[in-house]
Amino acid sequence: MLKTILLLTPVYVTLFWSVVLLTDKSNYSIPRSFLSKFMIAAFVVYLSHFFFYSGLENIYIAIDPIYQLSSLLVYPLYHVYFRLLTIDRTFSIRKHWNLLLAPFMCFMLYSIGVIVADDNEYKMWLFNRNLNFTSSAMLYLKTIDQLIRVCFIIQVVYVVVSNFRLITKYGHKASHFYSNATDSSTIRITLLNYSMIFTAISSITLATLGRDFFKNEYTGIIIAAVIFSSMLFLIGWLGDRQKVLNPAFESENSHEEETQNDNSSDNQHLLIDKIETLFTEQQLFLNSKLNILDIASALGSNRTYISYLINKNFNQNFCSYVNQYRIQYLEEKMHEQPELPNQQLAELCGFGSTDSMKRAVLNKTGMSLQEWKSKRHNSIIKNS
Repeated sequence: MLKTILLLTPVYVTLFWSVVLLTDKSNYSIPRSFLSKFMIAAFVVYLSHFFFYSGLENIYIAIDPIYQLSSLLVYPLYHVYFRLLTIDRTFSIRKHWNLLLAPFMCFMLYSIGVIVADDNEYKMWLFNRNLNFTSSAMLYLKTIDQLIRVCFIIQVVYVVVSNFRLITKYGHKASHFYSNATDSSTIRITLLNYSMIFTAISSITLATLGRDFFKNEYTGIIIAAVIFSSMLFLIGWLGDRQKVLNPAFESENSHEEETQNDNSSDNQHLLIDKIETLFTEQQLFLNSKLNILDIASALGSNRTYISYLINKNFNQNFCSYVNQYRIQYLEEKMHEQPELPNQQLAELCGFGSTDSMKRAVLNKTGMSLQEWKSKRHNSIIKNS
């Protein structure tokens, strides 16, 4: 019973997130929706593990080639998800075929081996890889199996390195677009990649030990179930909240939006005055979902030019600029209503959440929210 529960835990986790990410229309985004495809592939992998280790041999035999394909699709799909967060607006076979080519080629070669191999030898080999076979069909199948293992390791290294490169190149873009300090941070997406690294290392380690090692090894099954269930749940939880890192989908070789034709000093000062009016008089910063497109639309300008003006004249990015007004407003509210809890203050001042407020204060002052509030409180008492 315990073994069954352990084997099914990652199955339930991947099924849960594949459904949530695919059906929650209120938070729909293309990357978020695509992450559900990664979860579906992982679901097939862990469901296959359940069939294998639960003694359901006939079912596993029937889906073994599909298992091989799914195991090779997991990491390419994860990399596509990262590309959708950074440089690709949508998924398309024409654009991403090169990431999917190796898995499908290995699947075809493996399927051919399954078809031509003797059924009895194939079944015996599936459940005891240590057996020696001399038939050419089985030698071919064993060769393809080794090729799949090598392909898997190459995929892991490529995806992890490529994902970190994407974070490094485009991570700063979010702070020029979102006003929410949490959405502008790269912490979540970095954790997403580290979670996959830990999962990959675990997968390679377990693959090296071999399936036969875990047939009657409950300790190994417990460790594997805890690792994979935890990491997959973390990936789903982080991915459910991760915003597009590069909302304008700018690449190093792409041309950004053209700035306004009138770049005169007078025009710049006029727009700067209008920007300050939007924040000081209209208090647009109280909108927790505010982004730079809202400001550009209100001014009849474009995102790139407004971002340029804020960087040039205030020496800070859009996110930092907005949150300085929120922090000033937070100080006022704390003075007027010192009894208000953090969550209410966050909503009242436009931060949207306590976590976002904490991050904004830390970014602006270098102190935690509690430290900043205590320092401010002591300063008021001293002045009094």
